Amino acid sequence: QVGSVGAVEGQAEVLHPGASAWTPLAAGAPILLGDQLRTQRDAKLRVVLREDSVLTLAADSQLTVTEQSVAPAPVSRFELLLGVVRAVVPDGYAAPKARFEVETPTAVAGVRGTSFLAAYDAAQEETLVVDVTHLNEGTWFDRAGNFHSDTLHVIERYTPTGPDHLMYEQRCAAPIKESALLSPTRKHTMNIL
Repeated sequence: QVGSVGAVEGQAEVLHPGASAWTPLAAGAPILLGDQLRTQRDAKLRVVLREDSVLTLAADSQLTVTEQSVAPAPVSRFELLLGVVRAVVPDGYAAPKARFEVETPTAVAGVRGTSFLAAYDAAQEETLVVDVTHLNEGTWFDRAGNFHSDTLHVIERYTPTGPDHLMYEQRCAAPIKESALLSPTRKHTMNIL
């Protein structure tokens, strides 16, 4: 058991490894390694992992627990097959060799001691906004090796501009003492392979 269901609104189901049928989830139900979790329309599912990470799966979403260990350093990996997941990740993931990753068919998001949002829907042309706070101050702000404080607030916006392109915008906010280091907005274009 890698965690348990903290709460369910609406209908959420699990497909355990080796099982052939989906079964309904209720608060307190165990979550196992390899489980596929899915929510129906107008449903939400909150999962609390044994190392205190919290995953919230939005409506019409599907996620697989692919890896989860606690020692010697916490490692958690998930595959988001469809929909939206929000993760609140504890500070233990700031340790060396710790990893927390959510993989979609087109990207991998990895974090340490923060909260974030990941979404995947190949059929929609919409903007995904990621709002991140409580960042680990031991990480770099940029490739030059500048550090940031734990009060850094990053907002990222991903907007499809064509079948193989995304526009990426980033806005960083920090207290006055750090504002000289931060540019207010950066725009980039990324190619998706």
